[in-house]
Amino acid sequence: MPTIRAPASKKTATLLVAVKCRPLTEAERRHCRHIIQVIDKKNVVVLDPDLSKDYLDLIQNRTKERRYSFDHVFAPGCVNADVYKNISSTIAGVIQGLNATVFAYGSTGSGKTYTMVGTRNDPGLMVLSLHTIFDLIKNDESSDTFEVTCSYLEVYNEVIYDLLEKSSGHLELREDPQHGIIVAGLRSIKVQSADKILELLNLGNSRRKTESTEANATSSR
Repeated sequence: MPTIRAPASKKTATLLVAVKCRPLTEAERRHCRHIIQVIDKKNVVVLDPDLSKDYLDLIQNRTKERRYSFDHVFAPGCVNADVYKNISSTIAGVIQGLNATVFAYGSTGSGKTYTMVGTRNDPGLMVLSLHTIFDLIKNDESSDTFEVTCSYLEVYNEVIYDLLEKSSGHLELREDPQHGIIVAGLRSIKVQSADKILELLNLGNSRRKTESTEANATSSR
């Protein structure tokens, strides 16, 4: 159940939080039950995983069942495009000079990579965002000049690596008097199309450091 966060509006720095619930895998269905129930487009209930609660515990509310509210909630049957519809206005603000950050947060195996990268039939938020940005630039009728650059880094075991460099050493965070906190030595490549960024994305993904976990055969740490 990855959590996707984005600025809530162009005028504030608050966060918009969306919860995307994925279906259980075949292995999980054999050993687990789904304790996440989507109530509506903004609310979920996390059921008490302890099935041994007796009647007294239930009537006295001695359970771990909790209800949570978010800006958006997506049931297991949704696709990435459903999620993107609710953050696309945030992405559109980029060509107006606004900063926007979209990231997925969740435990190993919760579906972060699928949500952000996706597949050919269900492209992720990164892919959809890139196409939006370049479509907006192409259709822009102002006199503005746009320059799009791409960087791709990974934090693995608290060490930063540049995924666009074939043999990246350890990079360091530094404070720049003009740009604030930066990753010193991080490569930045000028790009002219979404397809070029996707090409760099695939290249970077091939260089990610992964290891097997109980939840995921190739988990990025």
